[in-house]
Amino acid sequence: MNKTSLLIGGGVGLAAVAGLMFASRANASETGAVPVTTPTAGGNTAPTTTPTTQEKPPVTVAGPVPRGIRNNNPGNIKKSASPWVGKVGNDGTFEIFDTAQNGIRAMGRLLRTYRNSYGLNTIRGIIQRWTAGDSSTIQNNYVKHLVNKTGIGEGDQLISVSQYAAVVENMIFFENGQQPYSKALIVEAVQNGMA
Repeated sequence: MNKTSLLIGGGVGLAAVAGLMFASRANASETGAVPVTTPTAGGNTAPTTTPTTQEKPPVTVAGPVPRGIRNNNPGNIKKSASPWVGKVGNDGTFEIFDTAQNGIRAMGRLLRTYRNSYGLNTIRGIIQRWTAGDSSTIQNNYVKHLVNKTGIGEGDQLISVSQYAAVVENMIFFENGQQPYSKALIVEAVQNGMA
């Protein structure tokens, strides 16, 4: 992964990159898209762009679709032996899910594990574990992004599903440079993951 594009040097804040697409930990410009297909008569498969009733229609963006969005894994959860609900494989680095809802549900499940098993229930604690191995600059920029977008302090304890959903919504944006999902889908998926 190329993470150097995320570094914002010289103390320049996130506002300085307004109008530019955020570079994610998964580097949105990578190729190798996994097409979404549906069965047709005769057993063949055909590409589909029909969203589920719970997802927004596909967003048209200039350039390639970010890896996390392509993989229905908007949190860029790394491949593992975990038997995630809806997991259909991996792309060599990151998990691939059958739906974005299941990818977001997995984010909620990880945050539940962070809270229950490791006592991590603050933005700072979550991001330090989520980005383990990344530079402190990336971690600090990630934390600043979440604090600015959610209004939750980096050391404030997250208590409600709505707080976790707000964090997840903005993690998706940081990871992909876009956040194409409805708030309702995110809240439902996070709630299912934290149950």
